[in-house]
Amino acid sequence: MQQDSKAHILYVDDEEINLSAFKASFRRDFKIFTALSADAAKVILDENDIHVLISDQKMPGTPGIELLEDALKKYPHQVRILLTAYSDFEILKRAVNNGHIYKFITKPWDDHALKLSIIEAYDLYLKNKNLRSSIAEVEQRKIFLEGEIQKLEQILKAKKAEIERFIDNG
Repeated sequence: MQQDSKAHILYVDDEEINLSAFKASFRRDFKIFTALSADAAKVILDENDIHVLISDQKMPGTPGIELLEDALKKYPHQVRILLTAYSDFEILKRAVNNGHIYKFITKPWDDHALKLSIIEAYDLYLKNKNLRSSIAEVEQRKIFLEGEIQKLEQILKAKKAEIERFIDNG
């Protein structure tokens, strides 16, 4: 099975026209998923490996910042972007502090700037994934080496006991 090498992007917005525009602008460059609500987004998140989550802030029901906060808890390795037409400092502060967002982008978005932000976010995702993989590899090597050290310590202990017996009997 061939693995999809495109970034998997989920864009959440309660305005269907924005979802259509987003998909039309970026479908050639990324694998695009869209959702009209936080609840619909949660289903997509559970069923797909999403690399970058982009959410509008102002949505009925669950606002974007709450979706990003929930996503952080369940999918901590995703890169999160908050997209909104409103420049509310308190929302931005909460998004950064609680949702650990990568970027805050205002609507209407500039296609080129948003594409660059998505590329940078996906690059960050890949770097973090590689780092986690390297850390896991180092941990496995550490466990192996600790086992080898224990074996050597047992051999040394046995040799020491053998030498002591030889000296005592000698």
